[in-house]
Amino acid sequence: MGAPERVELMIKEIAVRHGVAVGRDDPILMLLTIFERLQRDGETAQHELLEKFKAEIESTVQRVDQDAQARATKAVVALLEASRAGIQKTAGDGAGEAVSALKALVDASVEQMRKDIGDTRKAAIFNMAAAVLTLVAACVVAWAAA
Repeated sequence: MGAPERVELMIKEIAVRHGVAVGRDDPILMLLTIFERLQRDGETAQHELLEKFKAEIESTVQRVDQDAQARATKAVVALLEASRAGIQKTAGDGAGEAVSALKALVDASVEQMRKDIGDTRKAAIFNMAAAVLTLVAACVVAWAAA
């Protein structure tokens, strides 16, 4: 629906609801234009925020994936090194040390991954809150215009 049709509908609605005749040049119709502009600006801002949020989430997921791959590679290399060291040692002490070292490395990697996931969740929650606030603001503007 174009702007002239919306203005005509607003003039008719004002007349029906309030019993007041309003002309096309009445300043009150400027509010209709202002509200429509605010709504468009709000929608644009919300779209930009959602796109930014999407990019941040994708970047975070990619970074966490790369970190996990790097840690997995380190763990495999450490496992191979520990296995080689264990094989080279003849006594049970050498195998016990290798297992302890590997366990410590795996525990440290798991703890770091948990921390990274927690940080990612916090960032995602913060961005979701920002998107929800923007959506609420757009809804208030739309409701005010209605």
